[in-house]
Amino acid sequence: MNKTIIRLIPAVAVLAASTCLAETEKFRGTGLWKEVSGTAIHYFDAVPGRNVITHETTPTGTGANLHTTETIDLFGDLEGRVLYQPETVIDFAACSLVNTGNQVFSGTVLGEGPVLLHDSLFRFDVNICTGETAGKVFLVDRIDGPAVDCVLDIVGTGFSEQGNGLADYAGRCRIRGADAPGLD
Repeated sequence: MNKTIIRLIPAVAVLAASTCLAETEKFRGTGLWKEVSGTAIHYFDAVPGRNVITHETTPTGTGANLHTTETIDLFGDLEGRVLYQPETVIDFAACSLVNTGNQVFSGTVLGEGPVLLHDSLFRFDVNICTGETAGKVFLVDRIDGPAVDCVLDIVGTGFSEQGNGLADYAGRCRIRGADAPGLD
């Protein structure tokens, strides 16, 4: 391949990605993004109905892989509950815990709702030696209710007296316009 073609490949890739994003946004409808923020409680206690359910634990050479169901309550611009089903990879040698998987939010966003939103793109990284926790959430897959998209950054802030995880969230949400497909 000649050098000119090789130099053009990144530009073509960026152009293709931009076109795909523009088409996706066109399909998803319009709506102004608004800044949102609030707090969260990730329940680890033994209260029935909100306690962690462990489905599977697989030991590894440096830790374990877990599949669980957990609950999280959100307060602030998003008000409601998250049913959280992470695939957790724990590596004690690297002091790391990584959560990915599926979660569903049920509640209100900026006073609109109720909504039911799915996220299969989230990722949480925890330094298990220091407790530092950070994550990214993408509530953009509408199941029911108004067409809403939310992209959130999550930062752990410690633990309650009961041992439940505390966090702050901030990001942006939009209520998509009436031109969005899938609106009832």
